[in-house]
Amino acid sequence: MRFLVDESTGRKLSALLADSGHDVIFVGDAMPGVGDLAVLAGAERERRILITDD
Repeated sequence: MRFLVDESTGRKLSALLADSGHDVIFVGDAMPGVGDLAVLAGAERERRILITDD
């Protein structure tokens, strides 16, 4: 599966998913500090499942 893991969720979950064979982008690496709307737009554009805590 393809995931976009928000900064609020954390790098640990991102690494766990990647280690399990998933295609994962961590917002903290790809686009640190961007707002929620940009994160949502990125998930939609990349056709990824967004995982967030906010």
